[in-house]
Amino acid sequence: MTPHPLILVVDDDEDVRGMLALVLGSNEYRVALAEDGVEALELLRSGVKPALILLDLRMPRLSGSEVVRYMAHEGLAPGVPVVIISGDGTAAETVVGLGTAGLLLKPVELEELLRLVGRLTAPRAKTEM
Repeated sequence: MTPHPLILVVDDDEDVRGMLALVLGSNEYRVALAEDGVEALELLRSGVKPALILLDLRMPRLSGSEVVRYMAHEGLAPGVPVVIISGDGTAAETVVGLGTAGLLLKPVELEELLRLVGRLTAPRAKTEM
């Protein structure tokens, strides 16, 4: 039996982390939590292998954009989709060029969250013959 996908949730707001963990966990996803970008990078460096990263854009110590750049520079979690989460209405312009898989605006619509997470963590069909 394949384990349920692990989602890394990175947000400095404890309420947001808790809500996302509750929603994802109740939908059978495994969840790892980080309260900022520094903690997220430490988890990835220690060998945590998420299927998806939900990453807040505005955080103390390291912003979501900086986390994505460090991940690319250090080769952390290659091929793992990153979805930016932000309450900033201008976030779309900020994340252009980061190569992220999506953007969710706060307050996060739970149906949209689950649809996006499901699509990005679904097993890929083999196209090679």
